[in-house]
Amino acid sequence: MDGGSGNDWLDGGNGNDRLFGNDGHDRLFGGSGQDSLDGGNGNDRLFGNDRLSGGSDNDTLLGGSGNDSLDGGDGNDVLRGGTGNDTAFGGEGNDSFTWNPGDGNDIFDGGGGTDTLIFNGSNDAERMTIATQANGGFLFTRDVGNITVNTTNVERVEVDGRGGNDSIDGSGQTNVGVVLDISGGTGDDSLLGGAGGDSLDGGDGNDTMIGNRGNDTASGGLGNDSFTWNPGDGNDLFDGGAGTDTLIFKGANVAEVMAITDLGGGFRFTRNVGSIIVDTTNVERVDVDGLDGADSIDGSGQTNIAVALEISGGAGNDTLIGGAGNDSISGDADNDIVDGGAGNDTLTGGLGGDTFVFGGATANGVTETDLIIGYSETEGDLIDADVASNTVVGGNLQLTLAGGDNDIVVLQGITNINDVTFVL
Repeated sequence: MDGGSGNDWLDGGNGNDRLFGNDGHDRLFGGSGQDSLDGGNGNDRLFGNDRLSGGSDNDTLLGGSGNDSLDGGDGNDVLRGGTGNDTAFGGEGNDSFTWNPGDGNDIFDGGGGTDTLIFNGSNDAERMTIATQANGGFLFTRDVGNITVNTTNVERVEVDGRGGNDSIDGSGQTNVGVVLDISGGTGDDSLLGGAGGDSLDGGDGNDTMIGNRGNDTASGGLGNDSFTWNPGDGNDLFDGGAGTDTLIFKGANVAEVMAITDLGGGFRFTRNVGSIIVDTTNVERVDVDGLDGADSIDGSGQTNIAVALEISGGAGNDTLIGGAGNDSISGDADNDIVDGGAGNDTLTGGLGGDTFVFGGATANGVTETDLIIGYSETEGDLIDADVASNTVVGGNLQLTLAGGDNDIVVLQGITNINDVTFVL
């Protein structure tokens, strides 16, 4: 059947058919049988089970049951293989190929332009992976149904996990030219980006997100979510959404300077090594691990009392300063300077001779209480504070600081003021 010029509607019905749309904006239906559909010129829509060719212009090719071959040709084409193991070619233009639950193991060559694989999950718990292959393309896998989609010349991947507790792992995608747009949907999801500048959306549920390389954007949505930055990652944005959300920042085994400062309704985390910036909104907790090296981790620029910092200096002589909230700070090994800042803080020096600093916080009309765990005069620990009085309460030495709001420092397990050394 040859539509010739004009906008045609061709229906092959039963049997093995060959349909040619030629000029015009045509609709071709192969029906049952082994059909060949060629849209020709114009913006065409092809529906069939076998061989579909869009020709030039912007076409929509929809395969049916069976193993189909779809060729979009020139133009910005929309390709859907349907059930069966399908092969799709985008040709020139910005093309998309969509995989839906129930489809088979497909192959998609995007051709020229900026092409997109769209992968829709189900409401089951699923594990999906994206990994670069030797030919420069990538392999997309899904454990439910043992699905594989092989791609070449594809620059963008859009994944929707929908319902269920999903794991969508793009960490094996090492091509910086490929962008991942991953949505976990409802459920407690684990989302990992790849080498490019990716977008992660946890959706509802308690989600775990890692951007990996590139400058990434993450949105937690509803639930208690976390976003992790690791050495080598880029400059990222994290909106925690509703719930109690956490930024996890991992340092390296080098000397680093990190700072947390107010930024609009959120805060900015900076790191001098690599000139890193992570901007956040709707984040209530920050976990920082300096690892080895003489690190400076300064949270004093963070003035939101609702944000709690958990800072671990790791090995090295570190300077650790908390923010306005109720923080937990651990110096770990070596000789550290620990300053909780404002709020009711828990301070641990760890091994080595550590100095605990008090009195830098501005009076706010509230008496704050800090707790020191593991104070050891024999290891060389020092207290840098102006003390007005001391007493023992419940087996712990309690120091009342002079001036301000008469803040209190409790030394856990210490019962005698003579067992404490002060900075002169």
